[in-house]
Amino acid sequence: MHLPLLVEQQARTNRWADRHPFEKVTAAAVGIALAAHPAAPWMPLAVAAGAVAWVWRAGVPLAVLGKAALMPIGFLLAASVPLAVSLRETPGAWWPVPHVDAVSLELAAHTLMRAMAVITCTLALALTTPVDDLAWLAGRAGVPMSVVHTGLAVHRFLFHFTRTLATLHAAQRARLGFVGWQGTVRSLGLISANLFGQSVAGAEALARGVAARGGLSFGRRHHRPCSMARLALIIGAGVLAAVAGAVA
Repeated sequence: MHLPLLVEQQARTNRWADRHPFEKVTAAAVGIALAAHPAAPWMPLAVAAGAVAWVWRAGVPLAVLGKAALMPIGFLLAASVPLAVSLRETPGAWWPVPHVDAVSLELAAHTLMRAMAVITCTLALALTTPVDDLAWLAGRAGVPMSVVHTGLAVHRFLFHFTRTLATLHAAQRARLGFVGWQGTVRSLGLISANLFGQSVAGAEALARGVAARGGLSFGRRHHRPCSMARLALIIGAGVLAAVAGAVA
């Protein structure tokens, strides 16, 4: 199953799918704010652990969370390398020499942990809250409907994009296109070229459909009323964690 479809399926079928979206958005916002706490280096680990517990309590398999986090964490690891490694000119050398010191390594580690905590909170929200609920909440919060419809269109385009990519990949494998190094490079080039053209055509068709219908249809799903007790507990726990981090 493609990843966008898998995430949306879990968001609609988990045990917390019928909870009010404002509670889950508040929990994610508190977690993201705590992950950026400057005075507590242990805070990102606590936030990530809390987000994992959130997903587990909602009944979402942790393997799905790991699969969804694999690609963004890979980008974060690649982006953290320039923070940890610097280039210095060495007398007698024709090119700069890579150098790693304790300060840059600590900066890269802290930045990586905070970014991973933010991604974990965001994925916990995505895996437990249907997109229709988020769109409805954004509309109630006063976000312009043009922005809401654009977000929904991009979300639905992801399904077209992943399905097209999977179809092109299967077609190349059926033609034995990934045999050998040269065949792999050639197949990747063909897939990239065809994917670009079909993605542009699909985006234009989606834009025409949205314009013809005057926007994408979405509505409030049936969910429980917002619990003031849970909101107070979430915000209170965030405030206590922030105070504990500042004191420590």
